[in-house]
Amino acid sequence: MRNDFQVSIILPCVSLTLGLIGNILAIASLLYRRFRPLRLIVYQSIRRATSQQPTAVRTGNFHGIKEEAKKFGVIHIIVIVLLSVDIIGIVITSTITINRYATNLEMQESLLRLQIFNFVFITLLVLSLIMLIAIDRIIALKFAFRYNAEVGKRAYQVLYVIGIIFLFEIVFSLLPITGVVNTCVSPSYSVPRGCSQQSEYSVYLIFFVILGLILVSVTLVCNVLSLIEISRNLKKKIRMVSNYCEQGWRMTEVQKFVQILLVTISCFSCWLPLLIRILKNQVKVDTNYSQDIIAIQLTNVNLIVNPWLYWLLRESNLKRFVDFLK
Repeated sequence: MRNDFQVSIILPCVSLTLGLIGNILAIASLLYRRFRPLRLIVYQSIRRATSQQPTAVRTGNFHGIKEEAKKFGVIHIIVIVLLSVDIIGIVITSTITINRYATNLEMQESLLRLQIFNFVFITLLVLSLIMLIAIDRIIALKFAFRYNAEVGKRAYQVLYVIGIIFLFEIVFSLLPITGVVNTCVSPSYSVPRGCSQQSEYSVYLIFFVILGLILVSVTLVCNVLSLIEISRNLKKKIRMVSNYCEQGWRMTEVQKFVQILLVTISCFSCWLPLLIRILKNQVKVDTNYSQDIIAIQLTNVNLIVNPWLYWLLRESNLKRFVDFLK
């Protein structure tokens, strides 16, 4: 067993704390958006009308000002599922890492198998959900009118798609756990690898990496197309379905552009190193365990920043937080 690299218990504890706080706050904010009472929404509309159009308040004419309850669309459902998976992944990964530290990198075979399941299942599920968000965004941007008219009314049907993906990936992840695929585990390994290049476990891991690369590639293509579509809208000054003025609409489009760009950078920089590292470990013997630890930590970073990228750093949420503090 190698002892030439240090495993600090501080890092998994910090990751666990930050991840739980961010994801729970984001889920609470999304659920508040879905279930907040209508009277509060009407009150906020009247308060906004008072500050913007006092004459409308005196005459009792609130036409065009009073807003309806915010839509709870496809992206909100996918993000809630993604954040819930993030919490599970953070808890399992941090628990395993803390156990490694407490036992001087030695782990029982049951925890090693749990680690393999965590690698495969959480990685594929998170990448699949990120891909679904990217697909939803490009459809919403490319076919805005039809999306709001049809897809918005059937938002909860996306749960069937998520359910199918969940079942496929949990069955795939259980193959090495149930013994269908013979595994080769060692207490010294941080990233799953086969015993030899010809072993069926190595073939399984290579297929897993291929699936992960396909998900990442589809996400990249969709996000690039979304960025191109937003750029075209900004250049042509196309007014989409919105109640904002011209300046507010342009700021919203710029916010979407920056958000998608940051999501793309985060997805690639945090997940590609893990996939490449697993693939490299199957092609040839590589005992650079410190790089394995770095690849695992980068995936934890993505699980921590997801709630901030997808929800908490939205302009409306920041304004709501400032109003709450006031």
